[in-house]
Amino acid sequence: MLEHPVVRRQIAPFSVEGYHKLRDLGVVSVKTELLNGAIVEKMTKSPRHTLLVHRLCDGLAVDLPSGYQLRKEDPLTLMTSEPEPDIAIVSGDIETYRDRHPTTAALVLEVAVSSREVDWAKAELYAGGRRARLLVGTRR
Repeated sequence: MLEHPVVRRQIAPFSVEGYHKLRDLGVVSVKTELLNGAIVEKMTKSPRHTLLVHRLCDGLAVDLPSGYQLRKEDPLTLMTSEPEPDIAIVSGDIETYRDRHPTTAALVLEVAVSSREVDWAKAELYAGGRRARLLVGTRR
């Protein structure tokens, strides 16, 4: 049904606030994220994906500047979305986000082992109208 442009135009998008209310009521699964007003089920992670994310986190944590924190698979609250990037580096410490999620990040990384199209679409969200970069690695 959603492949039809006429049907797709008639879908009412969820706001971030509406998504939070549904989450708090237990209506939506915790294995979802809000992407451009649509509630999307998150993909399962392969062992390779997990390995790559851990390697990146370990490497980035070594040189993390003071006043920044590394977040792994934690939400970013954007205008019409609340994605959970594989890795994000945000300003502030953990207490800064006691009552809210970060709304910006200095760096966002998505590891695409089998979901390049989805992760490219998410990169455009993170870029917020600026040009997103797709880095493709083949190193094992």
